[in-house]
Amino acid sequence: MNIALRYSIPVFFTAPGAAPKLSWDLQQRANKPVIVVSNAGDRRIRLSKLKFTDGRGAVANFGDGLAGYVLGHSSRGFDVPANAKGFGAGGVVAISAQGDTGPIEAKR
Repeated sequence: MNIALRYSIPVFFTAPGAAPKLSWDLQQRANKPVIVVSNAGDRRIRLSKLKFTDGRGAVANFGDGLAGYVLGHSSRGFDVPANAKGFGAGGVVAISAQGDTGPIEAKR
């Protein structure tokens, strides 16, 4: 029996002193809510334990594991989980996550 393994390891190059600069917005795509995270900074950010809170206090939780990366000068959409019913009223006002540079807690 032969077993072939394939590994995919992301490799990033960053200028010294570069930092991510996050913002987020709630959008509708194909009649489904999507949180779009934009990174205007020069450094990518790795997001895990990702959670958003809306204006009423409803939470969209993306779990404790890796949610994904947002590269510098780019955006990434996160589909709001189906179990976050009614999420989005009053807009998304807060983000909580664990980044590769430490915890992220931000409000609008």
